[in-house]
Amino acid sequence: MSERGGRRTILVLAGVVLLCAAVALVGLLKGAAVDENPNKWTGRILGFVMAAVGAVVAVAMFRFGRPGETHYWGLVSGLMIAAILTGAYSYKPKAPHASGKAEKIPTEIGEWIGYPFTVPDYVMKDLLTTDVIERQYRRGDDTVNLAVVYSEGKRKSAHPPEQCYSAAGSETEELTHDTLLAADGREVNCRRLVIRKPESRLEPGEAPFEAILYWYKADALNTGNIITVSLYAIWSDLTMSSGTRIALVRLSTPLATASKANTDHAFGLLKEFGGEAFPEIEKALGDEE
Repeated sequence: MSERGGRRTILVLAGVVLLCAAVALVGLLKGAAVDENPNKWTGRILGFVMAAVGAVVAVAMFRFGRPGETHYWGLVSGLMIAAILTGAYSYKPKAPHASGKAEKIPTEIGEWIGYPFTVPDYVMKDLLTTDVIERQYRRGDDTVNLAVVYSEGKRKSAHPPEQCYSAAGSETEELTHDTLLAADGREVNCRRLVIRKPESRLEPGEAPFEAILYWYKADALNTGNIITVSLYAIWSDLTMSSGTRIALVRLSTPLATASKANTDHAFGLLKEFGGEAFPEIEKALGDEE
């Protein structure tokens, strides 16, 4: 490696260490600001120390790094980054907890009246949260089922519904992106799903197909893309934004057949209800108490 190339490598390594130290420090300060734990500062001593040491090491690399020492400084950089991250995350912030958010979604939305289903304990255990509701909203002969899974700081609670349907033996007939126009004028990106239920599990008179419209909510973000939500949650973890609010909102209605006319009508119904319900869901799952 040339002398210029070796020096450039050391500078890049030093910059990465300094960036990690800065991100960790910002995260520590941000996390402490919203942490309810009275020991929020003393609990982060190791993180602050390692961030400071990382900054010092980065400066030393800028000042004393030599082209022929790239392997040495590469090892130092790797160990220093690991030490910064270990120090920063050795203390787990105590997130402010507000249970029963999903229950605040009103049972009357426009002309729709909601009737609750009992959510089994084993389902809530699998979802890692007890803040779960399932309701059937009715308006005349129209019915829409609403399911909301809400948690704070546990992104695994909100996972793609098609995984659960597949595990139960259902087959995916359609899975595409779609949009929902809310009553407050916002356009919500969501996912459109049609499943075929296993014949062996159908109850007498039960429709063999189901139309489903769902989206994820992470703080103010609403999207049908699980990757976007996951990246948002990971970034929140890295910056120690304790208490990231994550939810899965799922709307569904039965289908006698999966014909285009039937599915178009079903998703029109889901979007109509979803448009009216969206502002109420936002209010219930938001920061307002």
